[in-house]
Amino acid sequence: MVSSKKRVHNRIPLNVKQRKEFVATLSQFLDDPSRIVKKKTAVERIELDENKAIYLSQGAPIAVQVDNFVFPHLNKIVQGLNLTLPMVVVDKGAIRFIVNGADVMRPGIVEIKGDPKQGQVVLVVEETKNSPLALGVILFEKDEIVRKNKGKVIRTLHHLRDDFWNFAI
Repeated sequence: MVSSKKRVHNRIPLNVKQRKEFVATLSQFLDDPSRIVKKKTAVERIELDENKAIYLSQGAPIAVQVDNFVFPHLNKIVQGLNLTLPMVVVDKGAIRFIVNGADVMRPGIVEIKGDPKQGQVVLVVEETKNSPLALGVILFEKDEIVRKNKGKVIRTLHHLRDDFWNFAI
């Protein structure tokens, strides 16, 4: 991933229409988007690359964009933000790979909670405490993943210790 501190291409404050669209996008992940986007607070989009951006409110990261996917920043999830997202639970052996940016492979999956559809963003958590590790896009339907016994099943978009995460600290 591109270093966020070295490559800020553009800082764009969202106008009223863009802000409404942004909040509507977050509504698919959150019951109450106002928990991270307070009314009448400015939101700005920082373009890091042609296909990567981070959204800030009051100087704090609140969301990430990778390709056409916009989703809450992992830091907000770690702080206890409740999501309406399917979860994929991985075993202890997968943790170090995922937090270093690896995609999620089928052998590391212990459980799939919810009914994710192919192309949907999912939250990846570890099995002992359900601690968030990453957000990614699921590459197959749930029943197909259950039948598989090897291969990549989730493309990691944002994970602990990536440049988006480091933007928050």
